[in-house]
Amino acid sequence: MSKENCRKEMKEEEKRRMTKCRIISDERDKYRKTNVERKYVEEGHMTKKDISAIQHRIDTLGERYRSGTVTAMEYLDGLSYTVAKRKH
Repeated sequence: MSKENCRKEMKEEEKRRMTKCRIISDERDKYRKTNVERKYVEEGHMTKKDISAIQHRIDTLGERYRSGTVTAMEYLDGLSYTVAKRKH
């Protein structure tokens, strides 16, 4: 096997591993969100509707930050506002 073929194969393997890691990470995050939501609803702190609204806001802020629509400070301010709003 030539060096170039070996490098190409290594890059493809790295892509497959990174894809698997992203899938596992996404599943872990989804489980955590569901588990936290269930706990808050069971304890009577919030309704599912409240939790869904907060999660939607956090997800939207994350998407805007990753796309470059908002700066890091705007992202953190938005998260702070969301958390502060939830506590009241």
